[in-house]
Parts: sequence; structure tokens; C-alpha cells
Amino acid sequence: MSQINRKFPRLSIDIPASLQMEDGTIYKGHTRNISYGGIYFKSEELDIRYRVTPKEDDKGAILILYNNDDEIIAAKIPCAIAHNDSQGAGIAFTGLSDNNHSALKDIFKSNLCSEDYSEYRQHERFGLKFPGRFKTEGGAIFQGISSDISFGGLFFQLSRQSAQNLYDQQVNLELILSKSNNEKFECICRVMHSSKNGVGLSFEKMDEINSERIKKHLKEARKNNWA
Repeated sequence: MSQINRKFPRLSIDIPASLQMEDGTIYKGHTRNISYGGIYFKSEELDIRYRVTPKEDDKGAILILYNNDDEIIAAKIPCAIAHNDSQGAGIAFTGLSDNNHSALKDIFKSNLCSEDYSEYRQHERFGLKFPGRFKTEGGAIFQGISSDISFGGLFFQLSRQSAQNLYDQQVNLELILSKSNNEKFECICRVMHSSKNGVGLSFEKMDEINSERIKKHLKEARKNNWA
């Protein structure tokens, strides 16, 4: 059974949402928890029909309604079904635009107490674009670019290839952090969800040098975002 990357803390936030599948089907419900990697979506409509649709890896978009300074705003985020059950579905985000990322930040800030929010920011995701590649245990090489990266993992957008059947595989990731000084980041990762557009990777093993390299870039990104 597929799972959304658990290294990104998921916090209990209950707000209205609707799940819109590629075939046009719409399920109305609400979030039970949210992270920068995805949400758990609860809906009585899914309770009736979940055995038929949606199924794991089905694609669509989740529409989340939230209150920002007394204005109701909708964030529409591309997603795929990671798993489903009798109450709803675990949904993995398949890409966050800058607007979606800002919307999630607003949702967390307005729905979490200061203590929870401080802890959550330890795994905040940033839209850092680093070119690179990863290699599977079978020797296949996939080229692409990072997005939505945190110290726990990232989403790796593929250039051309499809990677829909890599769930739970271990891969060797290499990113070019800086071309000017040939600074690289290398890490052993686990594929937490995959689609034709890319894969969600969880960092599993990295040495101290690579740990400090990625920390440096994430701290710089946080400083710029939260200045």
C-alpha cells in the first residue's frame, strides 16, 4: 500500500476541501491532517464508492478552502491517491506552485498553535530547483530537477522518463547544488510515491558532509522566505 512521505510531519487541521479527479468526478469533504507532502481527505462520499474509485495512483487535484484575513481563498493542488480506506484517502501532492506553497504556509500559520508551528517548520519544504539524477538498484538512471525540498526529502521532477512503478525502491540521488564550485549533494533515498511526472523521495542515508550541505541551502531559503 502506497504511503505519503511520513518524514514530513502531518498535523491535524480540519478545513473544507473537495477532491476533483481527472475523469471529472468530484468528492466533497474536509481535511483531517495536512503536510507539505499531502493530506488525508475524509469524505462520506468516498465511504460509499471508494472500492471502485478513486484507486491508488489515480490523479486529480485537491481544492482546499481556507480563511485568510476574513477572506475565503481556494488552493488547488495537483495530487495522486496514495492509499484509500473506508473513511477517505491519503493524498500525495504531485507538485506545488509558488502560490500553493504560500497557501499551505498561510493554512499552517492560521490553524496551528505557535509550539506546533515551530516544530513543523523543521521540515518545511522549499521550492529549490537543483538539477540532478537518481539511479535505481536495477541500474536505471532518471534525470530531472528537485522541487519542494526539505531536510526530510523532496519531490524530483522528471525530465522525460516515466517513473510510475518505483514505489518503495531505494535509489541513489545526486543533485548539483552549485555549478560554480561543483558543489554536489549525494544521498540514499526511498521512493515514497511515484507518477509519470516524478517521484517523492525520502532521505534515508547521508554522511555528515552532505547533511551540512543541504542544511546550509535550506537555512538560506528559510531566511529569504521568512525575512
